[in-house]
Parts: sequence; C-alpha cells; structure tokens
Amino acid sequence: MADTSPARMTRLVGLRDQMMAHNLLALAARGPALVHAHNAHLQREKSTMRMGGMPLQWWSAGALVSAQLGDGYAFVATALGTIRHQGVDTPPPETVEGLLYALPEDRYVIDASRLATALGDTRPAPRESPWFGYSSLDPAHLADSDVIVFVKDVLQS
Repeated sequence: MADTSPARMTRLVGLRDQMMAHNLLALAARGPALVHAHNAHLQREKSTMRMGGMPLQWWSAGALVSAQLGDGYAFVATALGTIRHQGVDTPPPETVEGLLYALPEDRYVIDASRLATALGDTRPAPRESPWFGYSSLDPAHLADSDVIVFVKDVLQS
C-alpha cells in the first residue's frame, strides 16, 4: 500500500471495493440486506473518479456482487438536489438532478429504467459538485440502476 507508483490509488480503491464485496456476499448468505454506500461503490458498472488529479477506474463492490448474485442483487441509486450549506446549489436543468429537481415534490422513488426510457436518446449532462463530499449520479449508469431515490434539498441539521 505504500507503493509510490501512479497505479497505487487504483489498486487501493479496487482493494477497498473487493473487501466491501466480500462483506456484502457474507451478508447476502444470511438473507436479504439493505446497505448504504456511495453509488460508485454499489453500482453494477465500473466506477471512476479523479483523485489527486489522476483518473481512477475500478470494479465496484456492486459490480462484483452483482456478478455473483445475478437477479438477487438490486441497486438503489441516490441523487440529491441541493446541499446549500456545503455550496451545492440548484442543479443545472440538463442534469439528472436538474430534471428531478424541477418536479413538484421534495422526495421521489423513481424506476430508473422507466426514466432512462422516457429520456430516450437525450443524454443528461454530468453534474459537477463544488463540494468533495458529494458526487452526483452518473447519467451514463442511469439504465443500470434499479431505482433512484431523490431528495430535493438536504438541510443542515
């Protein structure tokens, strides 16, 4: 782990998700479970992010578990509109969060495949967050989610 090569961070995030996958499979062996983690850890697709100016790409825990459990794995993605106390303001209208933010209610549970079908060839733009603590829903993975839970405004507690 103390390696100084450029591949160090990719190996570390991959190892973290591999350990998460082992834990998720151990839970699944006991029965149904609901777990919470960032979308990038639970999605079925390869995960990506930039850290220290370097692009990282690895197989998420969700991708690893989904490969083992097949239809026994469901991915509930989360998306947020605003976190104003952290500088995350109203999302641009061309993003997934912006489309959902324009709806009248404060919270939604959305069938992701129906939303992807309704959007058709329209590809929402990725949302950039000014706060490191929030990574937006990746629109490229929309159809690979089962459900999206959307909260319009996160208030400071």
